[in-house]
Amino acid sequence: MAQQRGWLLAAGVGVGMLGLLLLSTYRYYRQRHKLDAQRLQTLRAEAETQRLKALLDGQAQERQRISQEMHDDLGRASPLSFT
Repeated sequence: MAQQRGWLLAAGVGVGMLGLLLLSTYRYYRQRHKLDAQRLQTLRAEAETQRLKALLDGQAQERQRISQEMHDDLGRASPLSFT
């Protein structure tokens, strides 16, 4: 009877330790998945920021080119030009 209780206690402790191991493994991978999702979201946000910055830079360059072109055209077309 005592030997049976010993084996039962050992089996219970083993099952409990296995349960704790499985629980901690599950929590570790769940936390890792959350961190990976956050990293992916951050990378996507950074990529979108870079895309928008490039778009705005391109628009600013185009405005500058048009402004310079208009300035050059107005300077050549001036009737008061002394050339």
